[in-house]
Amino acid sequence: MSRVVNQLRGSLFLISNKISSLCLSIWTFVPCVHKICHVLRGLITIYMKRDKRNDQKCDHMQ
Repeated sequence: MSRVVNQLRGSLFLISNKISSLCLSIWTFVPCVHKICHVLRGLITIYMKRDKRNDQKCDHMQ
């Protein structure tokens, strides 16, 4: 019985490790996405300089 409990504990530990590493990779990936969005927003702002309302919306979302 204790062997089964130990196996369950081991698998739970592995799962929690995988989840934490996934969260870490997401948190390191999020700034990259933010930078890409920032660059894209800059390009869109250049293309849509006539439409001032969109620029205000983008600035509001920061």
